[in-house]
Amino acid sequence: LGSKDMAVIRQIAPAGVDGPAHSHDRDEVMIMLEGSLSVEAGDTVASLSPGDAVLVPAGTTHQLKNAGSGDAQWLTVSRAGIRFFVPGGDEVPAPEWAQ
Repeated sequence: LGSKDMAVIRQIAPAGVDGPAHSHDRDEVMIMLEGSLSVEAGDTVASLSPGDAVLVPAGTTHQLKNAGSGDAQWLTVSRAGIRFFVPGGDEVPAPEWAQ
């Protein structure tokens, strides 16, 4: 049926990949499908396995890390048009997969 207000994005991070620290202007929910992933947000680290989910509130600087031996795959769910910011607040272009 589609929605102009919601985005569901399937993401894959190969083993050993650490994403950059960043934040968003909207809440996001990550739902693990395969592998394992750690989500670091401030002093909190959530270790996700298949079936786990985490909510990252808007404005929360976070970093994703795949320390596992295989690909990590998850769904990211947010309001459409999510914007990306580096620590310190400067906006950066959204990755192609998020547009």
